[in-house]
Amino acid sequence: MAEVIIRPQNVLDEIELTRLCNLIPSGATYDTAKMRAACALANGQAEAYIQTAYTLPLAIAYPNALIHHTTVLAVYWLHSQSDQVTEAVETRWKETIRWFEKVAKGQISLGTEPVIVGATPDFEEVSQDFSRDEMRKL
Repeated sequence: MAEVIIRPQNVLDEIELTRLCNLIPSGATYDTAKMRAACALANGQAEAYIQTAYTLPLAIAYPNALIHHTTVLAVYWLHSQSDQVTEAVETRWKETIRWFEKVAKGQISLGTEPVIVGATPDFEEVSQDFSRDEMRKL
């Protein structure tokens, strides 16, 4: 099951912030269904990056940086669907992708220990309780 890192309210908050900073058109409107779809896509993309370095669900509350960057993914997707990607929105998206790539490589911590991808688990040697001869007797 996909992780729910952000919800539509996170996206609305980010849109309002970017609108206040004059980074997106002031007349842009957002459909609720598209907002939910954007959240699902962003959550899925974030999860794909995170699970390369961490076991999901995380053992901690989602850090603010993760919520922010996942929200940036959703905002970018919303703008790309309506051909309203400004230079500022695209720059933030590119910075977010670089951030997620660093998380995936373990270069940025989410506040918990990353899993070492490709590590070989330690196995304990277990003594046999029976032998082949014992099995043949059965």
